Amino acid sequence: MDYKTFGEKRIKVFCFILFCFSQPFEIFCLTTSHAAFFQEERPLNQLFFLTESSRINHVNNTQAITVYSERSNQVSLAKSELLLVLETLTGWCSEFKALKLFDLILNIKPSTIVEIGVWGGRSFIPMAFALKEIGCGKIYGIDPWSAQVSIQGMDPTNKKWWSSVEHEPIRLELVQKIEALRLEKHISLVHSSSAHAPLIEKIDLLHIDGSPIESAVLFDVIKWSPSVQKGGLIILSDSTSSNKEKAVQWLDAHYIHIADFHENSDWSVWIVQ
Repeated sequence: MDYKTFGEKRIKVFCFILFCFSQPFEIFCLTTSHAAFFQEERPLNQLFFLTESSRINHVNNTQAITVYSERSNQVSLAKSELLLVLETLTGWCSEFKALKLFDLILNIKPSTIVEIGVWGGRSFIPMAFALKEIGCGKIYGIDPWSAQVSIQGMDPTNKKWWSSVEHEPIRLELVQKIEALRLEKHISLVHSSSAHAPLIEKIDLLHIDGSPIESAVLFDVIKWSPSVQKGGLIILSDSTSSNKEKAVQWLDAHYIHIADFHENSDWSVWIVQ
């Protein structure tokens, strides 16, 4: 093995597994496709015992393994502040996911994050919070904040709801929160649809949470995933929804599917090899 390559390409895998193993297993599982990947990486395989025969399927609800070491008072205070802010943000990201994204970024320390579908910032702000905490990195948030764009391909019920929501006040409120929280240094908002937004290169973490329409999700995956550099992570929200099936299949065919999180809104993670 080229240990220089291991050091450069696999450190994010190492940190991601540390992060994952801090989760209660009733809501987290390693995917079946991870086994061959980790068998190729002997040091990781030996360290975490992630072989086909010992793959974790489930652990009873009272068990959890905590190996994440960044539990300083400063981080705890930042999380407490984040939870207070989260209550004021518009969107659907759960508290659990917001905190996990925060933890993940503290672990892998990405230089460039891209989120497709920002809305009121429920997942965007927690990631920006983490960048502020580590003192480096930038997150790009891509969203049209346009009812006309939002309703494209929607069924009548969803079209009626999205048509009735005033999008611009949501965006302006987010901008005000970013300024109040002094996150501007780490944030770039791209007021555009995913289709028309310029590509961003050398992405370390891509979070796809835009339009739920099947064709739009697949478009986002195909357009943006190739810009994620080796060792980078791709997160797909609501990954078990039927309209995400083709996107999941495309990601499975091109990248290593390493984890699924099961809660009120399932999400999955791939790593670019």
